[in-house]
Amino acid sequence: MFKIRFVFYGGAREVGRSCIGLESGESSILMDCGIKLTPEGPEYPNLPDRLDCFILSHAHLDHCGMVPTLYKRFLCPLYSTDISFDISHILQRDSLKITLSEGLAPEYDYDDIDLAALGENPLGYKQRVELNENISFKLIDAGHIPGSAMVLLEVEEEGETKRVLYTGDVKTSDTRLLKAAQVPKADILLCESTYGDRFHPDRAEMENSLLEGVESTLGRGGNAVVASFALGRTQELLLILKDLGYPVYLDGMGGDLTKLMLQYPRYLRDVKALKKAVEDVIWVEHNGMRKQAVKEPSIIVSTAGMLTGGPIIYYLKKLQGDARSTIFLTGYQVEETNGRLLMDKGFIVDPRSGRRIDIGLDVRYLDFSAHDGRRQLEQLVKDVDPGKCFLLHGDPASCESFGEFTSQVCESFIPELNSAVEV
Repeated sequence: MFKIRFVFYGGAREVGRSCIGLESGESSILMDCGIKLTPEGPEYPNLPDRLDCFILSHAHLDHCGMVPTLYKRFLCPLYSTDISFDISHILQRDSLKITLSEGLAPEYDYDDIDLAALGENPLGYKQRVELNENISFKLIDAGHIPGSAMVLLEVEEEGETKRVLYTGDVKTSDTRLLKAAQVPKADILLCESTYGDRFHPDRAEMENSLLEGVESTLGRGGNAVVASFALGRTQELLLILKDLGYPVYLDGMGGDLTKLMLQYPRYLRDVKALKKAVEDVIWVEHNGMRKQAVKEPSIIVSTAGMLTGGPIIYYLKKLQGDARSTIFLTGYQVEETNGRLLMDKGFIVDPRSGRRIDIGLDVRYLDFSAHDGRRQLEQLVKDVDPGKCFLLHGDPASCESFGEFTSQVCESFIPELNSAVEV
């Protein structure tokens, strides 16, 4: 009888520390191995007892943040796109720096990040890899961030073959930065559910709202501070804001990642447009440039996207109480982050001192998500047409809401953390 065993080491009924095991016959495969950031510190997934290979869907920390620890333990082959490996090194090093600065015990060190690079096997999209005589896989563009991939596995047992699709994080509509994902058919679907209970607003309307809000802020002499995730969101925002005619200051890790992306044009929808967007950007390198940015009406695109740290805290302190200025939150704000505190209660907590800061700025939330919303997720499931579907990478309410739809289409599972399901 055909059997595949899935083990949900992380990312089950939660957003964070994605880590999914697939076992068939004597083979043990792991897809993603990330961390979950909480106010108390990072949370990590459990790891299997043995592992034959690892596949990384993309380079966000909640998917790649534990890869150095995983490689140090198993010394197994690592597979992903080349840009995902390069980005993961940057984010892992930054995460380690923050962990050390907070006095927490890290799971790995800088040497471990370098060691893991020895096991990397970069792949192109749709390049077939034969792991053994029974299992093969290929990566398919997921449309989420540059280099992101869905994983399509073919598993054969006793003359029967099943196709397993792991979406990772997926976006099936075009953005200014990336082309939409095209999903294949599969028998078993492991599907992200981040927005399984919510519908995204029209993208063009969000862009117009941002442009109108920025112009209004600058017109009254204020600063438009745009809180941005460094990877993907920053670059998309630069493409949207490029024609306003005001100075655009780019601060934080988003600058380094923008330069890296320009070295990988094949992953971008329009590399010429991104090059043009950054031609007149002012790359912030020190506090003197930050002081200059707030002295004049300007657009400041800065990390971190959830206000958890980074240079954006500097700007919020400097502009505190300036009713002319606006802070734009451009993506999902996780519970208990500063971004959520600002949305719900109007203040943030200084990451260093722990002091409450009443911002006193106009606050705008705009949904520029790099994930599919409920409507797109429903269509994805219909297009894949699976017999079985596992809902992952969503909080319990989101998974359960989306499960009301998927259970009408196929056999549907919402696994518990650290559970195993055999199909």
